Amino acid sequence: MSAYKILLERASQGSRYKIDLTKKNLIIGRKNYIKGGECCVDDNLIDEEDLKELGLDNMDSWDVVKKLYREFKYSVPSEHDKSNTYFKPLPYSELYDGDLAYNKPRHLAKAMLEGYILVAVLTNKLNWKNEEYWFYQDEQDKELILLKEWF
Repeated sequence: MSAYKILLERASQGSRYKIDLTKKNLIIGRKNYIKGGECCVDDNLIDEEDLKELGLDNMDSWDVVKKLYREFKYSVPSEHDKSNTYFKPLPYSELYDGDLAYNKPRHLAKAMLEGYILVAVLTNKLNWKNEEYWFYQDEQDKELILLKEWF
């Protein structure tokens, strides 16, 4: 099982995790899975099957980030969402009833997005587009911003 799949399974159960995109760390519970960009477990970082299960296979990695960001942005917050995030979700007051009824919990959506960015960068699935810029901003959703230092 891949580190990304373990992250998603544990996040869906409400387990604690910490993702540091700058230092390239992933901690799930109390166990280091990635430290300083190096895999600390025998598992793969991500498998194609992981993306297939999420309906993200056959997509460009940047499109995967955009889709996961939309899911995070419209995710359902809970009182447990106290951890910092690299991205800005909509507050509860701006979500529609349909969002609250059908969208993913924020804790899980955050793991999906930040975890994917980390493992995709480390496996060279996600590469920086333009060396002249220190950040990337999506053309359709200007709130989606990625920093070059994460790559």
